[in-house]
Amino acid sequence: MTATRDTPSLPKAADLLQIFHGETARNKKSFRRKCFWSDRQRRIRGTDMNDDQNTTPDFDSRRAFNWFMSAIEGPAMTLKVFLHYRFGSQQPGIAGVLALVILVLFIGICPPYSPWPLIGFIVAYLAMLVCRRTGVMIRYMRQDEEHSWFDGYSVVSRVCPFITDEFAKRNIEPLIGIVAGIALAPFSPPLCVYLVMASFCLALTTHARDGIRYRQLKRMRDQYIEQKSRVQSFRDCIDNSRL
Repeated sequence: MTATRDTPSLPKAADLLQIFHGETARNKKSFRRKCFWSDRQRRIRGTDMNDDQNTTPDFDSRRAFNWFMSAIEGPAMTLKVFLHYRFGSQQPGIAGVLALVILVLFIGICPPYSPWPLIGFIVAYLAMLVCRRTGVMIRYMRQDEEHSWFDGYSVVSRVCPFITDEFAKRNIEPLIGIVAGIALAPFSPPLCVYLVMASFCLALTTHARDGIRYRQLKRMRDQYIEQKSRVQSFRDCIDNSRL
């Protein structure tokens, strides 16, 4: 009898698929475990970093700047309701209430003078406030809303179409408030002081928001350039078969 040699049998396709799926499942579990711990460590590090940032002088300066902007937004709002239209749904917000409080305080500090001009200005301010809020509700029902925190378009640019909205808000509207205050000085010095102060607050808020918007756009441009460069690098790697 001739001895037969046992030849190794080739693995079947089903066995190969079972082995492959088993390795894939183990790799997935390992990958999920690594992602879980890395994400947990990232959250812990992020929390620690946020705690450190909350105590940095930079965070305190930003908080002080936000408080300052909120304080000057009140007097500026008393002019915006007259000079702007098509407000957002969140406007005038707390600034409108703060403006009313400041106006009442101004009445209290002008005993030598008649308070009736300031009272008349408060009545006109409340009437314009109701008018602007009514416009917001009408546009909401028509589904023709602006941005929630939009402070409106300038009436000056609507009356004079050759003047841009940005130029009117930045340069013309504060001058209108100052001229109106000077014109009312013989009749009510407290109202004159308030209108001039509100005009300066309006100019400060407008220039500050323009600066913030410019920095945001510049940051978006930098991010666009970075992402564009990364996409080009990825395409180069694909073309060169490096990935």
